[in-house]
Amino acid sequence: MLISMKEFTEQVAAKVRAEMASRRMTITNLSDATGIAHKTLSRRLSGKSAWTTDELYSVAKSLGAPIGQLLDVGTAPSKKEVLR
Repeated sequence: MLISMKEFTEQVAAKVRAEMASRRMTITNLSDATGIAHKTLSRRLSGKSAWTTDELYSVAKSLGAPIGQLLDVGTAPSKKEVLR
């Protein structure tokens, strides 16, 4: 079964938060490491807005985690959901 884009965004955010916690990394640390604004990261990590590909790449690199690990959230959203 396909999940909604909202669920996908929330699940990716949860994965990123878990990776941050395992490394004892704060939003400020991640912002400094990625160059992504603190406010933007806060919205992404709360699941309020979707990640861009560039942001996920930068976050994965900064966390030392494979990007696929951050995207491994079960069934991805449908193509229709992604194109919205």
